[in-house]
Amino acid sequence: KQSVMTVIFTFAFAPIHSGFLKMCRDADKTGEVKFGTAFAYYKGPYFGRIVIAVLILSLLNSGLSIVFSFIPIIGPLMYLGIAVCIYIFMAFVQPLIIFGNAELGKAFSLSAKIAGKAFLPILGYSFLFGLLCCLGV
Repeated sequence: KQSVMTVIFTFAFAPIHSGFLKMCRDADKTGEVKFGTAFAYYKGPYFGRIVIAVLILSLLNSGLSIVFSFIPIIGPLMYLGIAVCIYIFMAFVQPLIIFGNAELGKAFSLSAKIAGKAFLPILGYSFLFGLLCCLGV
């Protein structure tokens, strides 16, 4: 059930997430934001790449979660460390696809290279934003 729901939510919301990234970039560059931008990536050449990239990452995380759940006590902690590393190294996949027009494989490899050069700052910002989310800010 969880895997089926993951696929459904991936198809439904991955392009919206990309649209929000574009809205943020538009606001930063021009100061203008249009609501329709949130749905801009349901069409065009980006839809397939965005959905496949998010689907790969979702299935990878789900599979690792299942594998590590069989290891008592330490398994969930090991999974948490690996999931954080995957999150950091793949953080730039969607922006590279939508802003850099990168192909799928190129987006994954470039994201890992970029994040590898700034691993600790990205980790720090991720924990900071996670704490702010937990506080409800």
